Amino acid sequence: MTKILPVIVAGVAGIGIGFAGAHLPCGSCETELAQASDAPTSYVLTPIGFQPERKDGHDARPQPGADEMREYMEAMRPTEDHQKLNAIVGIWDADVKYWMEGQEMTSTGSMTASWDMGGRFVKGEYVGTAMGMPFKGVMYWGFHKPLNRYEGIWIDSMGSGISMSTGKAENDGKRFVMMGEHVHPMTGEKMPVREVTTIVNDNRHTFETFNADTDEQIMKIVYTRAN
Repeated sequence: MTKILPVIVAGVAGIGIGFAGAHLPCGSCETELAQASDAPTSYVLTPIGFQPERKDGHDARPQPGADEMREYMEAMRPTEDHQKLNAIVGIWDADVKYWMEGQEMTSTGSMTASWDMGGRFVKGEYVGTAMGMPFKGVMYWGFHKPLNRYEGIWIDSMGSGISMSTGKAENDGKRFVMMGEHVHPMTGEKMPVREVTTIVNDNRHTFETFNADTDEQIMKIVYTRAN
């Protein structure tokens, strides 16, 4: 999926997410006001889910035990599935072919891919041309442990959407097959696509996209490691 590539994972532990408390119907009732001041008015995200946070400073949240914390820390840890993406990390020269209405077009560019978020995601930054115009794109690719699948997103300077794809590794990480969809920039029509990344060797890999319904090839990029 290193590519001109068509979720967003927000894994944040301990960030407080506030919810406004409701006003009591009896504004003059001292008892109800006292109860309201002692009631939870916001919640925080903890390793064991959302828990209430109290205004009076007393922590009403059940505290996770040592075993729960170990499980949580292990769930955050990158795995061998993440390491399979190391094959696309580096600086790459890109030779691009794509087909529009039966006509073959070519372009060139450069992809710089590096680990981000503590080795959990590969971030790729692409700079080149497309249809004779300057082109920039950014992708993130990672492995979602609870769902046991690879996930990717792509944004670029020629579109207003965020493309997403999911898939799996094959042949011991030498081939990645991702499924997603392309959206026509003018009509909004959706087309299912299959994206195949093949690791040729340490210095070369390819990225190909196909119409998932017809198997027609849409694009092929050959990435060669830059000197």
